[in-house]
Amino acid sequence: MKVEIKELKSTRYKFNISSNKDFPLVLNTAYFLGWTVLINKKQVDIAPSKNGLISFMIPKGKNLVEVSFNDTPNRSIALLISIISFVLVLKLFFQNWYIRYK
Repeated sequence: MKVEIKELKSTRYKFNISSNKDFPLVLNTAYFLGWTVLINKKQVDIAPSKNGLISFMIPKGKNLVEVSFNDTPNRSIALLISIISFVLVLKLFFQNWYIRYK
């Protein structure tokens, strides 16, 4: 087996893997919704390992593996709610400050 790391960031991994047989790969990254794995530009199923890490099968041959973290709809909605809440708190703070120190 030969592994060549092409990119290694906190939310994106990219590497070439050559192997003469199929094998399971477990990444030292916690599994949760939002992670996707592409092998040769085709999405594959991922599952948590027994330790809760990202796990998936690598087919034999030469493979380009891309692992990336993407926002889920729930995470996007939560971010929007947080931003709106922050703006409203700022508005109330400055509105109250203006009334007191006018």
